[in-house]
Amino acid sequence: MQAPGRSAASWRSGSADAARSTAAGRVPVASVPSRAGDAAGAGSGAAHASAARSSGASVAGVVDAIKRSPLGLELPSDTPGLARIASSLEEDEITEAAVRLVREHGLMEAKAMVTTDAAVLFSPRTDDLALFQASLPDGGSRRSRDSTPAEVAAALDALKRSPLSLDLPAGHPGVDSIAGMPDDLITATAVFLIREHGLLDAKSMVASDLQVIKLASVEVQARLAAEAKAAAEFEAAAAAASAAVPSELAAAHDVVKRSPLMLDLPGSHPGLAAIADLPDDLILATVVALVREHGLLDAKALVLENPEVIKEAAPGVQARLEAEAAAAAAEAAAAAAAAEEEAAAEEALRVPEPVAASPVPAQVPAQYAGVLDALKRSPLMLELPANHPGLAAIAGMPDDLVIDSVTFLVREVGWFEAKNYVSQDAEVLAEAADEVLAIREADAEAAAAAEAEAAGAAEAEAAAEAAVPVTAAAPVTAAPVAAPGAFAGVLDALKRSPLMLELPANHPGLAAISKLSDLAIIAGAAHLVRQEGLLDAKDMVRKSADVLVGAAEAARLQAEAEAAAAAAEAEAAAAAEAEAAAEAEAAAPAAIPTAAPVAAPSAAVAGVLDALKRSPLMLELPANHPGLAAIAGMPDDLVIDSVTLLVREVGWFEAKNYVSQDAEVLAEAADEVLAIREAEAKAAAAAAAEAAAAAEAEAAAEAGVQVSSAAPVAAAPVAAPGAFAGVLDALKRSPLMLELPANHPGLAAISKLSDLAIIAGAAHLVRQEGLLDAKAMVAQSAEVLLKAAQEAAAKAEAEAAAAAAEAAAAEAAAAAEAVAEIPSDLAAVIDAIRRSPLSLELPPNHKGLDAIADMPERLVTDAVTLLVREVGWAGAKQYVLEDAEVLAEAAVEYIAQRDAEEKARAKKDDDDDEGGGSAPPPAQRPSMAATLGAAALAASGRAQQPAYAARASEAPSARRTGTSCNTATEARSRSFARLKESPGLALLAAGSIVWNLLGPLGGVLVKVAQHPSATPSFSTGRNSRGTIVANAA
Repeated sequence: MQAPGRSAASWRSGSADAARSTAAGRVPVASVPSRAGDAAGAGSGAAHASAARSSGASVAGVVDAIKRSPLGLELPSDTPGLARIASSLEEDEITEAAVRLVREHGLMEAKAMVTTDAAVLFSPRTDDLALFQASLPDGGSRRSRDSTPAEVAAALDALKRSPLSLDLPAGHPGVDSIAGMPDDLITATAVFLIREHGLLDAKSMVASDLQVIKLASVEVQARLAAEAKAAAEFEAAAAAASAAVPSELAAAHDVVKRSPLMLDLPGSHPGLAAIADLPDDLILATVVALVREHGLLDAKALVLENPEVIKEAAPGVQARLEAEAAAAAAEAAAAAAAAEEEAAAEEALRVPEPVAASPVPAQVPAQYAGVLDALKRSPLMLELPANHPGLAAIAGMPDDLVIDSVTFLVREVGWFEAKNYVSQDAEVLAEAADEVLAIREADAEAAAAAEAEAAGAAEAEAAAEAAVPVTAAAPVTAAPVAAPGAFAGVLDALKRSPLMLELPANHPGLAAISKLSDLAIIAGAAHLVRQEGLLDAKDMVRKSADVLVGAAEAARLQAEAEAAAAAAEAEAAAAAEAEAAAEAEAAAPAAIPTAAPVAAPSAAVAGVLDALKRSPLMLELPANHPGLAAIAGMPDDLVIDSVTLLVREVGWFEAKNYVSQDAEVLAEAADEVLAIREAEAKAAAAAAAEAAAAAEAEAAAEAGVQVSSAAPVAAAPVAAPGAFAGVLDALKRSPLMLELPANHPGLAAISKLSDLAIIAGAAHLVRQEGLLDAKAMVAQSAEVLLKAAQEAAAKAEAEAAAAAAEAAAAEAAAAAEAVAEIPSDLAAVIDAIRRSPLSLELPPNHKGLDAIADMPERLVTDAVTLLVREVGWAGAKQYVLEDAEVLAEAAVEYIAQRDAEEKARAKKDDDDDEGGGSAPPPAQRPSMAATLGAAALAASGRAQQPAYAARASEAPSARRTGTSCNTATEARSRSFARLKESPGLALLAAGSIVWNLLGPLGGVLVKVAQHPSATPSFSTGRNSRGTIVANAA
């Protein structure tokens, strides 16, 4: 017969053949004999060991066997004792020895012992444990040391705050062993245990005995010390490498370290000497070029592999920089020449007082410095030159007034428009300042009036108090102050509203809104924010909260109007549906009546909904949204342009709110967009005509027309801006937000693309290269967007195909699940597995379910729990998903363990009875399991046993100790199958449960139930599987 150690590794190996080995007569892990029974199998063990010495496993096999054993250790090949095990033990014996070592000494001590010397698996003697414990810092003593309650409380609090989150009492076993340990060490040890064994196993180990924390802390401290040592060595090596850099190479070393590569090259690196003579800015520019060309990781690898790559690429970068500088100089010269020609033309026209551009002052005047700094710190964050138009109008204005004027302008026209106005002419802030001063004056007058009113009220109250006669029976007391809780609901509603204000209990106006409900207050606050803006709404409520009364009423009226409109629209839709149904019924009177399908949106509405989803608002609206009929059929680009215009005008949040309420607002925005397009087209046509006229004049001049020296020089013809107006507008609305000239390179290549394709290509390019690099690539040539648009279109098609395939698969799975029906005989088992710690939803045709169909739900849960403890949560889930029959083996082991515990408990009780002669206390009374099993055998004939019960009766016969069988286990296993067939045992089973729960009272109930006069009558029947069941009459 094969050694029983194979079945011990059946769950961990994952093979189905090993998982079924228990059914063939091999015992599970629980049946491995302890050290007390080793003598019985000593002869066979010696013979087996002698055979193993001749064919001993290799060291690698031993390491793999220890890794797959309950220890789960990954030992290095030079661990002491591995060679001795390789020449003496087989893989199964290693597993068996590991199981025995864990049972005798615990998992943590067993791990530490094997890590110190693996030969302990060959002969785990008590003196080995003593030597190991003596090597520990505290001598390995488990004896409780004297600890103060404060230390115990601190240790338990640290354990509670650790990832284990265990709240243990002060008298928990092993608490003295961790008293006095630092909190961080306890936390680190808890993290180590979770990483090693998983959260559930770690919790179970620590909850059993806190000594596990102490033992594991030794390894944690060793690891922390090793990490600290490695960090110190690394820092020392880095310091040594930095110190080893020669002085002549220090500049190049520092530049490479500060470059995007961030490489800390050693002083002996050949590349430092190669680039030592290059300027710092050239090195940085070359590194940036390498990163842009190859990417960061590849550039690092190139520099490390070929140190001279920077020197080789430097000439090309230098040439490019020189070309850019020359181009910039040429552009500046051309601009200067154009300015001179324009000045000459103006002089030729004999303008009396030609206007010349004011020179840029070398230094900012003092009267402008404060204004420029305030503009830089304002919400616009503008840096304007000292000669900017309009600065003289606001020179000397206080900083706070400048910032308030900018804020007012932003609130009035929006951030982009305000920045555009100030960038053109700063004098607009003077008008805004007048408005701000007027608002300040009005606020000051209102505050003075409020103060005067408060003072008058106080004087009136004082006069009223003085007029009241003072008597001994009625002493004068201060007027009662409203309790803070009087307006607690109102204050809480304001805190939860969009205003998010925390007001005091005596704030003005709270009494006026105290009669409103919380929802009304929140709705009024939201309405006020929409009407006035968040900041102004907050200021208004801070002055007096009674402003919310009108806002709440307006919100109510608006909600009623919206509800009425929605009801009317729903009624109209219902009427339309009814009319359509009537027409369909009239058209096909003989048709079989069926349920009316859900109306799908028309093609025009579907296109508008898709455009809104791709617009900056990213809205997904229903097909019956208000206002969609007004914009149905609108082109996608016009919808997106209308949304963009609305966002620029009122802001993103307000635009989303408007469209969410009624999409008809986009019709008005579309009219403005069309007007803007028409104006741009007219301007482009005028520019084209002007360019054509200029070209004709130039041709005439070349043909022989004499032009005087005083005549102005005509500018070169410029390409018509309207030729690529749509492309330029699409680039402006794309994520790149670029404003390119009409003669930009590459515009002709992408002029055939639609606006959506250009925007999609720009988005794809930004995702691939990043925003800055994508902008730089398009700024050089817009032709790069052609390939990006093609890739984006291909990616969109692939995503659409994948989504369609996924939807089809989901529909097929849903249809298969709807068709599948769970048989009644498997429903209980499937439900028990779903409610077990694994929480698995298994199909009715899952492999192995038939083998456990007769298993009680409680036994299924206990088998799952045992499997999780043995192999961990993930491993148990994997095994059950492969084959649910593994739970039958787990049930066999659970029954064997429970029988062994009851046998030991019964033996202990018998010893107590023989020694003292007194009856055991109620808490230690033996259970009625043995009585129940014996009664089941006596009252029932032979019946067909379930698979797990048969294994439970056969497994003990295969033990190596030589014993025939375990009588209690066999009796219990047979009783599970016969309880359903024996009506007389139902009452005994109930008495057993009551006995275990209520102690002596359960025994009295059983004795009373066994009286002949108390015997109930039963009727028998068969369930869906044909099993006989008993029903009490």
